[in-house]
Amino acid sequence: MTGFSDQRGAVLGKAMTRRLRGLGLSLIPSLILVSGCNKVDFDCNSAEAKAALIAAAKKDVTREIAENIKAIRESNPEASNFGGGMVKQLVDKFNYELTAVTEVWQNDAGDQKSCRGTLAITVDPDIVRKADEGRAVLDLNTVADLSAQSAVEFDAKSRFSQEIDFGINKVDNNRAISAEPGTNFTLFDVAGELGAYQSLSASLVRNKKDETNRELQAQTEQQKAALDLARAENRAAVQAVQEIWSALEATVRSDLLTRQRAWIRKKNADCRLESINSSESAADIVLNQINCDTRAQIERADWLRPYLPAQEY
Repeated sequence: MTGFSDQRGAVLGKAMTRRLRGLGLSLIPSLILVSGCNKVDFDCNSAEAKAALIAAAKKDVTREIAENIKAIRESNPEASNFGGGMVKQLVDKFNYELTAVTEVWQNDAGDQKSCRGTLAITVDPDIVRKADEGRAVLDLNTVADLSAQSAVEFDAKSRFSQEIDFGINKVDNNRAISAEPGTNFTLFDVAGELGAYQSLSASLVRNKKDETNRELQAQTEQQKAALDLARAENRAAVQAVQEIWSALEATVRSDLLTRQRAWIRKKNADCRLESINSSESAADIVLNQINCDTRAQIERADWLRPYLPAQEY
């Protein structure tokens, strides 16, 4: 069927069949017929024209969701596979409303018209919430921000709306109307991302949580290994000081005892303060305090060695 446009070349192209890629669905005509026994009211604002446009809109939204799901899964292969039947069920949950319809143009034969109106798609707020959760996992903006950037109105009732151009044709001996949305708007793009991220939200969030848990486990294992090493090095440093202290002559130990006790108190206080200021992580604070003590023990061993008897020095 041949498309139509006004003299300014504004509205609509040829009818075509569109494939819902990635979902294994059969080809579905993009022009939707609404027919009855008698001739229909060929008016942009008629119930038949609105029903035909909404039916076509559902097909376009379904296609957009399918393509977005495919794209998301290509980058995130662990995301759940969301079949075509499930996409259709989701699209059917959306509420579609066409208002403020006006006629823009009519051909000389009177069987083609270009129309304009406001198409609104209202969804359950929970769908928006889940879509936001899925988008957050991938560090994407919110659905509200996406809508604003796409010049789509989005209100507190989870209603997405935008002015839309569409065309209608008389078909089947004037007993039916076919309708096709134009391409000069972004409402279906937003609805496509909304549906896709809502559909994959649970698996994206789950995969992110699994990834976080793996990272935390790896960090825990790394921290444990670092702590084990720090404790081993500290034991060796402490032992070195103890061996030197034990090897000192009794009179030397007696002379150094007061200073040794003062050094221990200062070392403990300094390392405690240094470790507390070094990090907000409890594990890092413990590790840093042990390492600080080890450094101090090594320095103290070097300080005590000159007091050893000549044969020990």
